Amino acid sequence: MSTQSDGSHATADPGMARVSDIDPLEASVGTTECRITVIGAMPPPYGGAAKNTAIIADALERKGVDVVRLDTAVKGSVLHQRGLRYHLNRLSLFCRNMTRLVGCKLAYMVPDGGLGLLYTLGYVIHLRVWGARFYFHHRNYSHINRPNAIMRTILLLSNRRATHIFLDGEMRRAFDAAYSVTTDKRVVTNAATNDVSFPASRTGPQADSDKVVIGYLSNLTNEKGFDVTVDAFEELASISPRFQFMLGGEPAGAIERERLESAIRVLGDRLDHRGAVFGEAKARFFADVDIFVFPTRFKQEAQPNVIYEAMVAGCYIIATARACIPEMLRGIPSSLVEDDADLTANLVQQIVRAAECDDWTARSEAIRIAYARVVLESRQNFDALLSELVASSCRREVKRGAVACVNRKQGHS
Repeated sequence: MSTQSDGSHATADPGMARVSDIDPLEASVGTTECRITVIGAMPPPYGGAAKNTAIIADALERKGVDVVRLDTAVKGSVLHQRGLRYHLNRLSLFCRNMTRLVGCKLAYMVPDGGLGLLYTLGYVIHLRVWGARFYFHHRNYSHINRPNAIMRTILLLSNRRATHIFLDGEMRRAFDAAYSVTTDKRVVTNAATNDVSFPASRTGPQADSDKVVIGYLSNLTNEKGFDVTVDAFEELASISPRFQFMLGGEPAGAIERERLESAIRVLGDRLDHRGAVFGEAKARFFADVDIFVFPTRFKQEAQPNVIYEAMVAGCYIIATARACIPEMLRGIPSSLVEDDADLTANLVQQIVRAAECDDWTARSEAIRIAYARVVLESRQNFDALLSELVASSCRREVKRGAVACVNRKQGHS
């Protein structure tokens, strides 16, 4: 049993099968099958929720579970952009996925946001026919900020056959308030699946120059604050020559591409656009950034992976007070900005203030130490969840002829 970040305990349903519960007699006459169906978006396209779902599927496979992956992401699409072709492809993908649910007894699912929740409802209806159990991993605030009948129907159908997983205690409490859910609940933050490693200790820009590097990493879409970021970069460039700028990610569409090209013309060699970065390249990106900004306005925002990734490197973080972000930054040297008409001006003001730090080394180390505490607890909760999923996925398959043998050995012959 592990303690969650909100004080609850990650105890498994006592009615679930455990690997250690398998009777030796039954094991000798049958087989134990461990299988789980994972339903959710997986890369490509590459987004935070998709990455984390794939990590969980990989972890279950490493533990010997037969994982059936039902990818809900339309390949060849652009993140956060929807049109008629996208929805037709999504419907076709949904129908294909439905044919692979026959006989499914356990499903780990990431509920969609917005009207995409209708697809989640469709999967739940089909799975109930097979008596499946559910693990819902909530990775967006869409149905929390706007409670709706679709989610209420999902909860009614899954009822006590469901376990709900949230990204932090506040998200869990907000969901409870919206839907009055009484089923099992867990808390596992995205820090558990953070794949950016710790760099060497940093000392800040004063180590070799007075330059301050401001960074932003995401799929370059205006919903995620790309437009606000480059507007702020251009204003900062006119304020002081000490500011340098870094961008990670590729433009999501034509509008963002045009804005990026404009920023490159205006900022010249003061802007370092590194494109899409993964693995070691991502770690180097954050190691080169002093102040990380993330002025997201995404309606389905939840707990951005990039904020935890920036913490690893000890970057000072400035982000909008949306979804899980305030809880992520609680007790950590950082700044929050409100998503309002003055967002760009407030972002610039906070960056200038953060750049006046007297001791970059102390501030950076304080951020890294605070993050280390968060990730330790989160990985403990993550491991407990994985163990629960593995145990829940295992069910005994006993041959018909073997049952009679078992009965005779128990005195029924």
